[in-house]
Amino acid sequence: MCEICRQTPCHSQCPHAIEPLHKTCVIRGCAIYDGMEYYQSNSGPVCRYCMDDMTAKEIIELTGNRIEVA
Repeated sequence: MCEICRQTPCHSQCPHAIEPLHKTCVIRGCAIYDGMEYYQSNSGPVCRYCMDDMTAKEIIELTGNRIEVA
């Protein structure tokens, strides 16, 4: 939490605010800010936090491949 504006991420008028990229995570709609790590998938950008919560099967399917559980 920012000690000036008391928000996470910072309010757009805060001097510590990070300019957002024009990207939105395709999983949950999270804003992807400049300097944040994200992954570019076939479906679009995925933020690191959403990727960390995904199962291996979901990640494989996000790349456009399919797997079958035997």
